[in-house]
Amino acid sequence: MKVTATLLLLLALAPAALAQSYSATLTGSDADGLGFAVVTVNGTTLGYTIFAQNIGAPTGASIDGDGSIPLNVNTLTNGTTTISQELANKITANPAGYSVTLKNAEFPEGAIRGTLARAEGDGVRTAWMPVIGKVKGQAGTNFVTDMRIINNGGSPATVTLEYFAQNPAGNAAPAIAKTVSVAPGEQEVLDDVNTNTLQAGDGLGGVKISSDQNVLVTARVINDLRGENKGTAGFAYDAVETGSTSGTLEFLVNNAAFRTNIGFFNPSASPVTATFVARRADGSVLGSNTVTIPGYAMSHQAAFALISNVAEANRTQNDFFVTWTSSAPLLPYASVTDNMTGDAVFNQ
Repeated sequence: MKVTATLLLLLALAPAALAQSYSATLTGSDADGLGFAVVTVNGTTLGYTIFAQNIGAPTGASIDGDGSIPLNVNTLTNGTTTISQELANKITANPAGYSVTLKNAEFPEGAIRGTLARAEGDGVRTAWMPVIGKVKGQAGTNFVTDMRIINNGGSPATVTLEYFAQNPAGNAAPAIAKTVSVAPGEQEVLDDVNTNTLQAGDGLGGVKISSDQNVLVTARVINDLRGENKGTAGFAYDAVETGSTSGTLEFLVNNAAFRTNIGFFNPSASPVTATFVARRADGSVLGSNTVTIPGYAMSHQAAFALISNVAEANRTQNDFFVTWTSSAPLLPYASVTDNMTGDAVFNQ
């Protein structure tokens, strides 16, 4: 659904300079109805700006989740209300657990409603990365992970990194946990995070990022050959708030020039069952494999070691893809590495 110019203008009317901002697109019981809301939380003050069209005059408005917050229908374009600090913390930690509802005479239970989502760039309290590490690979490659943590908020952030070392059998707890502080408006620079911050040594692992403030976290994995005066090459990717239960890994190549690895991290203490299917570019199936992934297990392996029933004659593929499904949220990824240069492409 496209946001109209009127809805974009609404963002400019939202209360300014507040700590955390969320938005919601409103649809629902009234098929013609459409709305947009901006909600801000600053301490115990909740601000709201709500626009609606094609519905009858609102008779009630609320934010519903763990309890209900009534809103004044006479101040929808620029209203405020007071909430408890406990409720403010709950909204900030899990905005997707709350929705904005507009009611009217025709639809007394709710004409339109929408779930709160974080504003772009706001960051998250908990996030995951399926792979970071420091490893020496084929053809003299030397992969190193740098990390950046940005605090766009107005309060200092205490951020904990929990590292789950590569172990297909799973992990009962993180192997290492380290805490860093990030000042408001600043970026924490963690080069070679495995060595300098986690002190984990060589190896791969998944990482859980927990913070008492919303933060943005990005990792950069490089083939670091600066010691040989050959420079670096690599890729960057963002931490994600949750895993998925299905997906597709594209741009995969496995031949004399390129190699494809597939990895995954289970961000849960409970086992997850996942099925991976390798397909030619025309969609025909090369092979499949169903695996049980123990709690907090992280694994990284060649694509056709994971999907091992692909015939040897079919393992040379210039362009293939892998689809996957899982019984619970999972964090799979693929990396395709140039066997000559060591350049890598990451697909999540």
